[in-house]
Amino acid sequence: MLGGRFTLSSYTGIDINPQAIATGREAGDLPPETRLLVGDVVEDASLASQGFDMVVNLSCADWNLDTAGILAASWARVAPGGVMVVSLRLTPGASVTSLAQSFQYIHYGDDPVPEGCEKAAYVVLNLNTALSMLSTLPETRRLVAYGYWGKPSATARTPVERVLFGVLAVERDRAPRPADDPVQLDLSFPRDAWLP
Repeated sequence: MLGGRFTLSSYTGIDINPQAIATGREAGDLPPETRLLVGDVVEDASLASQGFDMVVNLSCADWNLDTAGILAASWARVAPGGVMVVSLRLTPGASVTSLAQSFQYIHYGDDPVPEGCEKAAYVVLNLNTALSMLSTLPETRRLVAYGYWGKPSATARTPVERVLFGVLAVERDRAPRPADDPVQLDLSFPRDAWLP
């Protein structure tokens, strides 16, 4: 699948879900230099000293109570000249980051949510807060973003009625930049993305 779209000489995938890694191993069509790891990108010491051309963080950072921490840890794995791709739930209103205020039941299917069902954070960040968080990562050169409006998941419990689902690519410069050097922004959001 990846080989048909990208030229890859090596691939490292990490996921906290063993089933996701097992599915990846069964899929085949991966480059010869492939490592699929069950673990946490924040805590895995084997990744700490490596720099990757692309770090993909989809449906992860906004399920994590420490969204800023996981973004910083993912960014630390991006090599000079590389890119981090991240998906985030956004809003023009106030950020909602507390598990008590905004969560999603880990429940699939049409049956009612069972009592005692596990909950995960359903983080929804203020759009400007998210852009600031990403554009101020060290050596950020360019930020490209796309987003569209949608409703929260049916199993989510959040005060946010309308979510701007965003995918953002943060490009790292090849060398350190002066602090006053501007970050390029290429934003494709609905015109009302900043209107509460």
